[in-house]
Amino acid sequence: MKPLGKPIHIAHSGLLILRTKAVPKIGAVVVDENSKPIGTVFDVFGPVNNPFVAIKPHQKLSPKDLPNTLFVVPRKPKKATRKKAKSRANRSKRKQLKQ
Repeated sequence: MKPLGKPIHIAHSGLLILRTKAVPKIGAVVVDENSKPIGTVFDVFGPVNNPFVAIKPHQKLSPKDLPNTLFVVPRKPKKATRKKAKSRANRSKRKQLKQ
């Protein structure tokens, strides 16, 4: 888990706003210090060297419920899949089988 930062406030739209040094990917899962899922990264905005992050919480939070520090869970890389090349010979065989 990578530390993301401390929430600054809750926007009128219900998004958690925080300032961070590390830029997370949009859609990344955000957890608190107990690894309890809080929400997902909704937007990254502001200056490049010290951006703000908007987090869409899974449930409505009050200012009293804000965790001290939030963390980003890294995504597992997708497995590469190999696609077979379709040759003319394969296409003609399929046509013959259909007839």
